[in-house]
Amino acid sequence: MLPGPILIIACRKCGAKVRQMSLLSGNTFGAKYWSDGYREAPMLPEYPLITKCPGCKAIYWLDKGKRVGEMDPFSSDPKIPFAEKLSVDDLLSFLKLKKQNKDDETYLRRQLWWELNHSIRKKPGSEFPTTQRTQLMENLERLIPLLNPEDEDQAILKLEALRELGRFEEMDRLRVFVMQEYEWPAEQIFDHAERGDAKVFELEDDSRVFRHRLSVAGVGYYDYAEEKAQKNLRKGDILTLRPEPHNPHDKKAVEVLTPEGKKIGYVPKPQNEKVAELLHSNVELKATIESVYMELPLYDRVGIRIQYGH
Repeated sequence: MLPGPILIIACRKCGAKVRQMSLLSGNTFGAKYWSDGYREAPMLPEYPLITKCPGCKAIYWLDKGKRVGEMDPFSSDPKIPFAEKLSVDDLLSFLKLKKQNKDDETYLRRQLWWELNHSIRKKPGSEFPTTQRTQLMENLERLIPLLNPEDEDQAILKLEALRELGRFEEMDRLRVFVMQEYEWPAEQIFDHAERGDAKVFELEDDSRVFRHRLSVAGVGYYDYAEEKAQKNLRKGDILTLRPEPHNPHDKKAVEVLTPEGKKIGYVPKPQNEKVAELLHSNVELKATIESVYMELPLYDRVGIRIQYGH
């Protein structure tokens, strides 16, 4: 894991500051995956996009706060707390407070889903308290219409949401959308549904699956140096990885290209060594764009996912 700078964000209402972590690169070695899409990955943590101000207690999106500085990732300032994830009560109150756009509501309801399921994660086999079960059911009923079944990433979530609601008979129509990209978790989700199990569960390990999320290095120097060009990149776009063994600066260099051969940048160090080794061994790698956040610095603007195996 390679941490990025710590961003200092101030609340626009009262000025209270929080520290927001960032990540240059990470990997899923040692990760645990759950059927609701939650991931416990020590080397690829997920940091909150929304938080509660430690001063005035207002809830706000961190990208809407005022960025007032940044710190080295290995420095510390205990006077400024880290931005914390919202609690179940905070998420419920914020969702009721005002109408969200589709993407924001989807994010919030996924976070609420995960937070409610944490009690089962901590004690597998336990039962939900009645109130918590009701909150989970209501949240999933509102989440399902937001998910597009033709988007594989959303289809697998919709499949699991239907299972946790006990709507097993509706799951089969999603099979065609999930079995190509997500056969590994989908088969387990269908198996639990056949047994009438509607609780979240930890996915069984599959050593054939490896995913690596990282930020493309050198975005500002090649065919996508201009912001106008970067805005044309879309999540899910297929990419090509090409070794550059004669690179004078790094023999393990791996270029990141569009299918048309336009250069976005490079797989960053030290991750390029593993990727170059796999390519040299003729391992088939699939690379796709994971995210494009124009508000982030160039070194963290274009996120990609590399995976091989099943």
